[in-house]
Amino acid sequence: MTRTFSMTAVGLFLIGLTASADTVTLTLTPSGTVSGSPGDTVGWGYSIDNGSSDYLLVSNSYFCAGTEDPTFTTCAPSLGASTYQDFIANNGTEIAPGVTAAQSFDASANSGVGEYGIDPSATTGQSDIGSIVITYDLFTADPFGPNCNFCQDGGDMELTAAAEVQVTGPSSAVPEPGTLAFLGFTFAALVVRRARLVNRS
Repeated sequence: MTRTFSMTAVGLFLIGLTASADTVTLTLTPSGTVSGSPGDTVGWGYSIDNGSSDYLLVSNSYFCAGTEDPTFTTCAPSLGASTYQDFIANNGTEIAPGVTAAQSFDASANSGVGEYGIDPSATTGQSDIGSIVITYDLFTADPFGPNCNFCQDGGDMELTAAAEVQVTGPSSAVPEPGTLAFLGFTFAALVVRRARLVNRS
């Protein structure tokens, strides 16, 4: 009887944890797909609905290419030398119980989830397909308030949303030195020809 009661209590506890985790949702805004030219900086805004009874504190965010997961692997863009930088955790984002927090992406204000710097040598038509993963901790009281002594209720939980970066603009490649020399020679020849025509007349 005691064993059955213990198993039931553990089961209800686990169900409670699962239910709490399932009530937190992430939506990327305006969508998960962003685009830009080589060398551009793009990024995502967010809407996070904290339907749990705990305070939510964001601990990090990642762009994970393919099926990467920060719990098991190192997450990073897969498009050449592209980079990702977190904003949402660095801003100390905290969401109270039952609150939906939203913020648009603005690279100059470091707002939104984070920014993706597209490799300057990328070419039109390339893309990086993966996901934005946000990790967070839960607290029974405000983690920045005076009443949070050992109040953490759960940690290293994840929110995931599909994300894609598309390269749509022309490559910003610099002309080869040989090309510049040829253009300079052509220009000089045109100047000489013009001068001769003027002298004849």
